[in-house]
Amino acid sequence: MPLPVRLSCGVLGVLALAAVFGPLLPVRNPYAQDLMAALRPPGAPHWLGTDQLGRDLLARIVIGSRFSLLIGLGAVAVGLTGGVPFGMVAGFYGGWVDALFTRVIDVLLAFPGIILALAVVAVTGPGIGNLTFAVGLRTLPVLARVARGQTLALRNREFVDAARALGCRPWEILARHILPNIGGSLVVVASLQTATAVLIGATLTFLGVGASPEIPEWGAMLNAARPYMLRYPHLILVPALTLMVVMMAFNVAGDYLRDRLDPYASTAS
Repeated sequence: MPLPVRLSCGVLGVLALAAVFGPLLPVRNPYAQDLMAALRPPGAPHWLGTDQLGRDLLARIVIGSRFSLLIGLGAVAVGLTGGVPFGMVAGFYGGWVDALFTRVIDVLLAFPGIILALAVVAVTGPGIGNLTFAVGLRTLPVLARVARGQTLALRNREFVDAARALGCRPWEILARHILPNIGGSLVVVASLQTATAVLIGATLTFLGVGASPEIPEWGAMLNAARPYMLRYPHLILVPALTLMVVMMAFNVAGDYLRDRLDPYASTAS
């Protein structure tokens, strides 16, 4: 395994541990305010500094990983559960079903991801759950299109014809024969879409929608740091660099999975 992939896996592993065991780690309370310690630069005892309310940035980054990872993985879960079945059905049956599916997907993809998510949040209201659902609607058409294309390529293969000859019903063919063969491609696209979902979620919270300002989400931290970024650059550099490293880790890991699980894509490139 190449060194960049190992480093990326390490970053994602640390992110997962911080998200799961964050409250158990020996870090300060991310919500505790200490105005006497406000805007301190990195150094002991606040190793990444403090914000304008004296809250420890390291603690907020650690606890904020839970919200960012929840948005990313939750959005991909929405895309997988909502998009993959419809894409497989459209690719398997073809005809008017496929034509209708294609039109709906084209409409969803015509909207920029941020605009679509903003519209959904405006309707559903603020909250991490609604934000995750809104970002998930952006990943849904991407995963649905991949599932459709892969199913379309497999529906006339010999093993599918054999399953039909044995009397397998369509849902059995899709679930038992086609889905296992397109799983690798779906995993690759899902890993890459996770990075996009994290970025869109951070962008929405940066714009002030989707999450409460006191929640230590990385995009919200960037928004709160704007008035102080010239005199206290660590306020914006800490969450920005964290977001950049996590995005790079997801993309490097996704590229490696593509090379391992989707040999046709790597050969074509």
